[in-house]
Amino acid sequence: MIYLDMDVHKDSITIAVLPASARAPTRLATIAAVALLLCAASAGAQTIRGVVVRPADGVGIAGVVVLLIDRSGGVVARALTNERGEYRVAASASGVYHIRTLRIGFRPTTSEVIELRDGQEHSQRLSLASVPFLMDTVRVVGANSCRVRADTAAATYAIWEQVRTALTATEISSANRSLRATVVTYDRTLDADGRRVRTQSSRLRTSLAARPWIARSSENLRRHGYVVDDADGGKTYFAPDLDELLSDAFLDDHCFRVAQQRDPTRIGLEFEPARERSHLPDIRGTVWLSRTTSELERLEFRYANVSRAQEMGAAGGEVAFTRMANGAWAISRWSIRMPVLAQRATGGFNGASRTLELEVAELKISGGELALMTSGRDTIWTRATLVLAGTITDSVTGRPMPGARVALVGTTLRSISDAEGRFAVSGVLPGEYIVEVRTALLDAVGAAHQSALTFTDGVAPVTIRVPRPRQVAATLCVGDTLGSDEGIVLGRVSVRGDTIPPKPMKVRAEWTRVGYDIAASGAKPNRWVEALSDSGGNYRLCRVPLHASLVVRVVSDSATGDPVSIQITNGVMGRADLIVDRMIARVPR
Repeated sequence: MIYLDMDVHKDSITIAVLPASARAPTRLATIAAVALLLCAASAGAQTIRGVVVRPADGVGIAGVVVLLIDRSGGVVARALTNERGEYRVAASASGVYHIRTLRIGFRPTTSEVIELRDGQEHSQRLSLASVPFLMDTVRVVGANSCRVRADTAAATYAIWEQVRTALTATEISSANRSLRATVVTYDRTLDADGRRVRTQSSRLRTSLAARPWIARSSENLRRHGYVVDDADGGKTYFAPDLDELLSDAFLDDHCFRVAQQRDPTRIGLEFEPARERSHLPDIRGTVWLSRTTSELERLEFRYANVSRAQEMGAAGGEVAFTRMANGAWAISRWSIRMPVLAQRATGGFNGASRTLELEVAELKISGGELALMTSGRDTIWTRATLVLAGTITDSVTGRPMPGARVALVGTTLRSISDAEGRFAVSGVLPGEYIVEVRTALLDAVGAAHQSALTFTDGVAPVTIRVPRPRQVAATLCVGDTLGSDEGIVLGRVSVRGDTIPPKPMKVRAEWTRVGYDIAASGAKPNRWVEALSDSGGNYRLCRVPLHASLVVRVVSDSATGDPVSIQITNGVMGRADLIVDRMIARVPR
């Protein structure tokens, strides 16, 4: 079991749980793992080296797990065959041993007795038995392995042996530091429904393949569980690593059964805490394998025996596995999901006492993806970069809009449309985003177009239709229809020498009726519109005339400022920012 920092530099994540008066930290244990390739056997005085071949043609087989078993049945060394089927294992003492081979999709085989003397290097050629394990023959029955019939136990155990083979291969692979892995790690904040992305950050790192997690002992997990209350009122979450999943303790603490599901291409093995652990926070989940190849695809889990709010927030995680070109295995994707909880007061009506209930305020997700794995100059695995592609068009004419700036709100992902209005944003993670588009015309009026978009693997190019300024104006002046010769003045009121916006202030745009001669009459302008600025100092004046000379000013007895003269000659919107002196004492009526 692992306590997971964001990386080995102890840059841990803190997630907030909100008590009645303050936020208490809840720490997110994330799987920051890249598990990869060949393990060189530890140096020892007694070694066995050889090759694992197919019996039909003698060709070496890559990715076979080779276990060195002592007289008592314990595993003393492990290795994974390379692309030529070669392996090497070492024992720390002389004695009698067996070699056990595990290959995904085949039943395990065990060699004859091998006697190793001090300092001996023994050569052993192994012919892998052609006894395939067929997932298609596994029957799905509803019994749990904690209370099983004999045939149910046999099917469950056979599937778990395939899982253990893949997990063992992945664990052996993770010990090799001769490979270089390019990994993308990320942190995301989603809304309470877990759909829309609020914030997102990612990091790209290339380094030697290693295991950057900090493991927690099975004994600790058995005693305290997978979620631990901290002294400061927070919670620390733990996630299962390969050692824990392969341990006898995990088998003892969980019940297994073949999953009921409709997908004919996969078979799942469900696990849940044994009844004796109902008092401790634990995990339940499913391990998924391919029916045709028996290859391990992914592990998904949720936290069990936790609060209802945590269950509603789907606290849990996922780990995906992949096989490399040379037969080695790796964790290709991992994530952990943590609901941030807030206390909400309910009741308190008609004399009733108020109660506090926990609810999900937002979701934190941390994880990563393996992007590239290399061995020397050879690329042994690569993941295609996900790209959000599309076209920006005018909503009225349908013509492409070049030079439009496209951004995913809450991220640093950006793009600019080309001469054909096409754009492409690389490195997008699946999720629901707000796509923001800005154009030169919208910039002139301080506006931007936003739309919701759900992005997944294989999504087709999208078309985003950006409104014209007049359409934007129509949405800004709700219930105040603009005539063909009318427009809008937008702006912001600020205090001279201060970054804090003033209290709401009355703003007026004035102009003279067409044909009215102010110079001759000496009268003031006889047309105007007014509006109050908001808490940010922004204001909006609708139905001002186009092509007229407008004077925009703050109307206040307690503040002075210079008026701004503008004329809307291009489009339907103009902008006038106003600055007032520090004489604001009250909100105008």
